[in-house]
Amino acid sequence: MSAAQPLRAFLRAMTLLVTEETDARRQQAAGAELLRTLVATSGWLSPGFRSFGPGFRQQILYGDPLERFSLIGFVWGTEESVTPVHDHGVWGAVGVLEGEEISVEMVPDAAGGPMREGRRDRLGAGEVMLLGLDAYDIHKVENARPGAAGVAIHLYGGNIGAIDRQMFDPATSAASLVKTGYDNPTLPNPWV
Repeated sequence: MSAAQPLRAFLRAMTLLVTEETDARRQQAAGAELLRTLVATSGWLSPGFRSFGPGFRQQILYGDPLERFSLIGFVWGTEESVTPVHDHGVWGAVGVLEGEEISVEMVPDAAGGPMREGRRDRLGAGEVMLLGLDAYDIHKVENARPGAAGVAIHLYGGNIGAIDRQMFDPATSAASLVKTGYDNPTLPNPWV
């Protein structure tokens, strides 16, 4: 069996899911279960997508040709790092493959004051959480174990690197539109 077999099985199942199911909540729930199976083992992710440097990197692992979903490898470096406060604009599910990460809900102040922290989730290897829709969507994420690298696998209901999203200033709650793109210069081929 190929080392990439778990990824191939996930991509087939996820493609069938978004083809047959149009309800976003059901896509998210079923996609999260598929993601849970994918992050239960880590041998399928090639070393090139585990390499880390300073901070964090968002690398596309697969983008559905019709942009119905994308699978992202989020790699944490060994130093302490935190993402900007951001939203997603689509449903999401995050699974930790290696290490641990902390997701902190951020609640904007309607009067333009500082954002306040809400729910706090700490995820370890094999655990999955939901974002957007019925779960919180505005958050910041950090490596829960500074000094150790980590890898999370993110599943989104769209091409997350090309979607207009918002970044927030935590001091003023002000939002600005961004497209985050991806840090890898070439698209991977999961079928090799």
